[in-house]
Amino acid sequence: MEFINGNGSGDGDDRGLLTEPRSLRTSRPRVNGSSPVMPPPVVQGTIDDDEPQFDPAVIRHSVRRRWPLALIFGLMLAPLLAGAAWIALKPKDMAVAVLKIDSVAAPLIFQTADQSGGGRGSYELYKNTQSQLIKTSEVLATALKNEEVRRLSLIRSKPDPEQWLAEELQVDFPGRSELMAVSLSADDAKAAAVVLDAVVQAYMSEVANGERKQRDSRLKELREIYDERSEAIRRERQDLQLRAESLGTSDSESLSIAQQMSVQRYGQIQSELGKVNFNLLRAEGELEAYQQLLAGMEATRAKLEKELDAMRKSNAAGEQAESKGSNIAKQDGESSAADSEKLVADSVPPMDQIPEEMRLTEVEVSTILASDNIYQRLYNESRQVKDEIELYRLEYGEGMVRHQVGRLERLEKELERRREDLVRIAQTRKYKEMNPEGEQIAGYANLTGEQRAKALQIQELDQQIKTQKRAIESRKIAAGVLKQQSERINDDLVKMDEEVKELGKSSMEIEMKRSEIASLSDVLTRLAAEIERTSIELNAQPRVTVVDDARARTNSGSKKRVLASGVMGFAGLCLPLLGFIGLDVRSKLVNDSESVSREAGLPILGSVPRERQISAQFNDDNFVHGAFGNSVNSIVAMLVNKAKFEDANIIMVSSAVSGEGKSTLARSLWRGLAEAKYRTVIVDFDLRRPSLHVDLGCEPGIGVSDIVAASANWKECVRRQSQLRYYMSAGSVENVNLAAAAQESIPRLFDELRIHFDFVIVDTPPILPVVDTRVIGEHVDGCVLAVMRDRSRTPQLIAAAETLRAHGTPIMGVVVNGCNDGSNDNSYYYRR
Repeated sequence: MEFINGNGSGDGDDRGLLTEPRSLRTSRPRVNGSSPVMPPPVVQGTIDDDEPQFDPAVIRHSVRRRWPLALIFGLMLAPLLAGAAWIALKPKDMAVAVLKIDSVAAPLIFQTADQSGGGRGSYELYKNTQSQLIKTSEVLATALKNEEVRRLSLIRSKPDPEQWLAEELQVDFPGRSELMAVSLSADDAKAAAVVLDAVVQAYMSEVANGERKQRDSRLKELREIYDERSEAIRRERQDLQLRAESLGTSDSESLSIAQQMSVQRYGQIQSELGKVNFNLLRAEGELEAYQQLLAGMEATRAKLEKELDAMRKSNAAGEQAESKGSNIAKQDGESSAADSEKLVADSVPPMDQIPEEMRLTEVEVSTILASDNIYQRLYNESRQVKDEIELYRLEYGEGMVRHQVGRLERLEKELERRREDLVRIAQTRKYKEMNPEGEQIAGYANLTGEQRAKALQIQELDQQIKTQKRAIESRKIAAGVLKQQSERINDDLVKMDEEVKELGKSSMEIEMKRSEIASLSDVLTRLAAEIERTSIELNAQPRVTVVDDARARTNSGSKKRVLASGVMGFAGLCLPLLGFIGLDVRSKLVNDSESVSREAGLPILGSVPRERQISAQFNDDNFVHGAFGNSVNSIVAMLVNKAKFEDANIIMVSSAVSGEGKSTLARSLWRGLAEAKYRTVIVDFDLRRPSLHVDLGCEPGIGVSDIVAASANWKECVRRQSQLRYYMSAGSVENVNLAAAAQESIPRLFDELRIHFDFVIVDTPPILPVVDTRVIGEHVDGCVLAVMRDRSRTPQLIAAAETLRAHGTPIMGVVVNGCNDGSNDNSYYYRR
């Protein structure tokens, strides 16, 4: 070993001196000259936050690790459990009785409703029910009341015989057959046979033969239900008969026809009401127009009278002539006023006071009725109803005839009212036309020509006023008639609406009654048939019969004891293994490289096989040719590749906790990089438990602690083991404050080493126990995590990775130590 510095001893080789640096490399950027700024960590794979899926390989690895210890405990536990089972299954004497339970309740002739619904499922349920019924308190209490049973010492010795009997009584169905084996275990087999025989007799009396009592009770219930349904059908039929009598028929077709005709008539009345209301509105409109025209005529007449009076007063014929003109005007005014009053007071006298020549003839009446549309429609409808009455009387009976007769009476009354209204209006018009009034204005001789013209205009207006008043009177009469018709039609419409609703309701109720009666009749028929069948089936044989009375038997139970003891022994052998597997699975130990990648989500650099003589591997000149060296070289190749692309030549090697092979891995990488012709230095930064100088067989000397404490130069601390292998021990200074040194000493040291060496391997303490690795990790280019198969725990590995990421340390990958399971096939190597 040689110290490499300017004053130390050496072999004179210029390549060994560090005076000329290698190609300059840049360190990671820093913030404010202190901690470097790390790129965001690249995670290969993901960690699922959900519950992970179970991997069967975990069980295989747990068995591989724990089977020796589990076998030792199993060999101790198996005899204990087997012996306990052998003792617990000590054979007892017993009594056995055999009963037969028919799979199907075979009927004597008919199958009743309570026997239906068979099948394998129902039979299994029936058997299970019987096995429970034989243990009921009622059966056991009846059996214990037997005098012979009560005298047995077996029963007297029990504090609670019924409870003991319920616990010891066993029911079984051998071979899933129809046979039910009832057994009772006891020290005295003969006494047990007596007790069991009493239990079977009580069961047959209380349960099995009790089925006949149930059939008797069911038959009684069926007869009561039959009587109740018969009375209900009788009441429904009486109600149907009363409703049919009220409607005149109970035939569905007749009721449907009647309902349709009522609806049709209802529609016709609605149409008629609409027409009458329209005519009424038109008559009222014409009346208002005539009244307005009459008011205009009367105003014109009053104006003409004023003008005529003015002419008379201006007549210069003399006072006499003026006096005469005034008298004439006065007489004319009085005559006009009298005529107006006469027209107003004019009215038609009663029919019996109208002269014969002014009355309407039969021909005129027939013509008026034939020209009225409403009268003709009512007349045609009444004729149609008369024809329907004749038809219904022959086909459907008196009920439908009474319904149509009422309708015909309403139509005839309406027809007669219409005829009276039309005749009255026509008679009034004829009377006024045949009673003309020919009064003329008197005194025309004494009037001038202009005055006479005015007087003639007044006379013409008087005639027009009379005609207009007659027209108004005629419109008033017509409007009154139409109004009366509208009111009568409204009344008929309300009555018809009630009739249609009542008819529809009654028809629906009759149909419902018929349906209900039919349903009740069907139920009644079925009840009668079921009553008849049940009465016959009362004499059928019971479903449960006794095949073999209770007999005493001795049961050795050797086969059962041997089987149970074997099962318990096997269980005792397996239980420790299952327990150890459960504990091992909960510990989540590292099984192989694949489990680390899958569970921790970290990239895998490779795995290293387990070696017993690990120190011999470092001293062997054929390091690269063995399985161990071949594994290390594959890891070195990956690190070299990462260094080319990511400029990562300061590599920290650490682990989550101690004992996971980090120092061995660091020295292996140091040796592998040197074998690959890279100038490499290993730095022992594990200041708490340094081990590099021990493994290399040299004195600690000065080293990292001295550099951090600023008591030595880094070149004084670097030693050379071979041409490309350099190392730096932990040093001699104790209790070094790495947190303070991280500001200047550590970054400056790594910057110098980066310049002069191809790779710098930094061996650090574990990550989780101490803070040293976190401080150092802020200044390296990447970290390689070492895990030990069957020792490292996945949760600790994940925690360590999260800690490194929190401090900005890139994770280059994980190396699994101790893998001999073929996860990395290193069997193909050189043999010398």
